[in-house]
This record gives sequence, C-alpha cells and structure tokens, in this order.
Amino acid sequence: MELDFSEVKTWYLEACDFLKEAKIPDNLFEEFDEYVQKTTRKGGEICIVGSKRMEDVARIAAMFFRANKYRNAHCSSDAAYPIPYESNDLVIDLSASGETSYTVDRVKPALDVGAPIITLTTNESSTLAEYTKNNGLIIRIKGKPKGTEGSVYKKQLRGEYSPLTIEGTKAELSALNFFLDYFGFKNNGKSPTRFHDHFMDSIKRYAPNPREFEEVHKVLSKPDEKNLRKDVIVGTGLSGEYGSMFATRYAHCVIPGWERHVFFYKDRGETALEKGDGLIIFSVSGEGFPLDAAKIGKEQGANVVSFTSKGSPLEEISDAVIHVPPREEKEKPNGAVCHIQPDPAKCMPEYVGLLYGECLVCTVAKIEGITEREFNNTHSKIT
Repeated sequence: MELDFSEVKTWYLEACDFLKEAKIPDNLFEEFDEYVQKTTRKGGEICIVGSKRMEDVARIAAMFFRANKYRNAHCSSDAAYPIPYESNDLVIDLSASGETSYTVDRVKPALDVGAPIITLTTNESSTLAEYTKNNGLIIRIKGKPKGTEGSVYKKQLRGEYSPLTIEGTKAELSALNFFLDYFGFKNNGKSPTRFHDHFMDSIKRYAPNPREFEEVHKVLSKPDEKNLRKDVIVGTGLSGEYGSMFATRYAHCVIPGWERHVFFYKDRGETALEKGDGLIIFSVSGEGFPLDAAKIGKEQGANVVSFTSKGSPLEEISDAVIHVPPREEKEKPNGAVCHIQPDPAKCMPEYVGLLYGECLVCTVAKIEGITEREFNNTHSKIT
C-alpha cells in the first residue's frame, strides 16, 4: 500500500497559524515582568511548576531564566526546588486544565506563606486560577484543556473519535511560546506581540519536506503485540528538552494491546541499545554527545534517525534525517558551544525541530490508524 505523507506540511503550517494567533496581550507580559523583578530584588526564588509535558515546558522556562542571569529560577523537577516556599518567592504554575493534582499540590503551600502565584491555563475558573485571586496573575493560554473529560467521554459513548492531530498539544506549545515571547521581548527591545509575530513568521518559512518523513517512517521501530524493540531519544541542552517532549508524545502513539517502548536517554534502566532498536536524535549541530551516541547506536545495530542541520556530522551517519535550519552558534571563551542562548530568536532551529517532532507523531498516528481514543488510553491518569 502506498502511504501518503503530504499532510505533514499542512499540519505544520496549521500549527504555525494557530500559534501566531494565540498571542498574549502585551500588558500581561508587563505585569509578569513586574512580579519577576520584584521577586529578584527581594532575593526570592522563581519556582516554575508543571506536570508531564508541562513540566518539560517549566524546565525550558527555567533554562531561559538562568541563561538570562536569573540564577534564582527553578523547575519543579529540580532536586534543589525550594520547598517550603517563603513569602518573597514567586510561584509560576503551568496547567491546561488548572486542575492537575500534582501541580495543585505543589502550588497550594504558596498560599500559606502569601507568596504570589502566576497561573498559565486555558481554564480561568479552575482551582489554580482561584489561587491567584488575592495575590497573583492569571495568563490565559490557548489550547484544549486536558481536564475537559466530559466532552471526551460523551464522544466515547457515541463511538466518535477524531484523528490524532497537533490539537492535543496546543496548550503546551502556547505555554512555551509565552516564555519565548517574554525573553524575546527582554532581549530584542520589541514588544512581546511584535517579537511573537516575527518569530512565528520566521518559523513558518521552514515547512517540512514530506519525503524526509517518509524515509524516517521506513526505519522507525514498528509496534506490535509483543514488541521487543525500543526507541531511545537523545538530545542535549534545549534540543534535549524538546526531545523529551517528543518522547512523551510518541510513547502514547499506539493502539490498545500493542506496545511502543520509548525512552529518553537519561531514563534509568531500559536504554541499552540492541540490534533493530531505534535511536532518535535531536541535535542542530550534530556534534558532541549526540554524535557519539549515534556512533554507539550504529555499533549496536540500531537504526539512527536524526533531527539535524544539513551537512552536520550526525547527518552523515544517520539512516534517515529530518533537516532543521542551521543555528548561529555562540561560543564561550573556551570554544565550547552554549546549549541555550538568552535570546529565543537564536534558538529557532530547536523550536522547528520540536514542531517537526509533533508532525512526525501525527504522521505515525495517521498511518497506523491511531485516534484520540487510543492516545487517551495510553495517557497517564496520574498527574
């Protein structure tokens, strides 16, 4: 059967259009910045909380804060995350539904000490939004809240299931874009909305090549009832964080009763590569540890797929490649390349790689007949 990969470009362009329209008003960035500056002046900590992929976004936000010299920023997954809170701390929570139990539990102690709370959510009537009323800020993001089970369950009772699309990840992408716009505003002197429009217009110019996705699909591990193969995702710095987001989404992309074993390389246990496994690498430069990992993968007989720039060393030894734009590298005095730059505009290639990863998940879902139902069945109910 001949497979059709032409929709890859359509999904990408639709995602770009949605994200461009999902901009946050400038005044909310100004209020957000006031909280950040006040916290920093008082010697407080910036505490960013999220669960699952929203925790990935929280970790990326903390990386950008630290790259911009805010050494007081922490993600909820950090071992040094400051608990208990103090009154001069700032708690920023990310939750599409505003009801995620892990996030609610992490944020609630801030109420006891009177620390300000900023909530990024699609649901302005949620528990987390309520926490901000006396001392804080609600920033409404666009997307589909994961907590709207009512509509999902009604569709299940009727047997109505939509194809898996980028729709299910829009809230996370919107939350991520808020932080990119904030730091773009701080670094470029443009208003947040002007930076946002320029950034998204630049992203849209890199519509993917469907042929590359077809070649990648040929070498990806295929799930079955007793799947003994696995896919290991590798990436460092910002590329690694986007790779981690891809790993979560890709692992859910399987029909009931079958298995797709997906691991991020930092996971404990199941990351030893064997013949026939997949090694999916996110690296713009295609150098350093990602290149070393690819060489090990080839030695072990794994199929190497990479999201990397044209002409990189990683491209040369990969079995299939999805090309991302090259990046203008920023070197440290010792010649080492920074893993994240303060200005998100200079991190555009990594962001393009993230959107390409989302398109790859949608491609696999279409080809394997995976719908919302199957995806929801593999999504953790413990959050």
